[in-house]
Amino acid sequence: MMSLPKSLKRIVIKVGSNVLSDHLSLRKEFFHHMAEQIEFLQKRKIKPILVSSGAIAAAMTAFKRKTKPKGVPAKQAFAAFGQPLLMDAYMEAFHKKGLRVAQVLLTSLDVKHRDTVTNARHAFEELLKKNIVPIVNENDTVVVEEIKFGDNDILSALVARLVRADLLLILSHVDGLYDSNPRKNKKSRTIPIVRRIDQNLRSHLFFEKNELSVGGMESKLKAAEKCLRVKIPVFLTNGLKKDYIKRLLTRQEIEGTYFCP
Repeated sequence: MMSLPKSLKRIVIKVGSNVLSDHLSLRKEFFHHMAEQIEFLQKRKIKPILVSSGAIAAAMTAFKRKTKPKGVPAKQAFAAFGQPLLMDAYMEAFHKKGLRVAQVLLTSLDVKHRDTVTNARHAFEELLKKNIVPIVNENDTVVVEEIKFGDNDILSALVARLVRADLLLILSHVDGLYDSNPRKNKKSRTIPIVRRIDQNLRSHLFFEKNELSVGGMESKLKAAEKCLRVKIPVFLTNGLKKDYIKRLLTRQEIEGTYFCP
């Protein structure tokens, strides 16, 4: 059985591009549903931090493109154009619930050096103290390959460690880790609990990426590993389904994979 920490004070929620967008447009219903879930958390005195992909996806929908731009300069330009569109979508939905948001853009250097780590932590603390929801993304416009996180799964794990979160919730477009490829095996099932991540686990898992995603399932395993090292549990579930946060916190049945420290 999945056993959440008894005292949940801070949750980092990672949102994947495939949850936000359907290739043609941003899913407005997702942003409004997320606002409802965040309102639910704040009423329970739980501080949420969002790590949100979607800047390039937002630009792609604005330009009606179905494929990602190629080359670093083009990707950086799309990220620069799409980031305010992404934030506008969050701000519009959250404002209707009386919620305030802040944009936080990071590079890997910001979470590696003592001074910048301290500054970042203080900034998060101040935002949370004021009940402002930090919405975090990688600073794709200026980042280069040498200092990239790799993807936002890794970023979410590092943010969870930085703010000393009690749980990392990863929202994907799949229900969890499968024991085999569900497209080829109709009898495949999600693995409900993972207590150890090793090569044996990786060898038979289903990994999938598509045009909008960057990391796929492998990066989610790496993110979970980073969290488990510091005793932060991770739950992977489908962000396209309804009331995932409410159901999770009220101990209702919800499909997904729980990485248990």
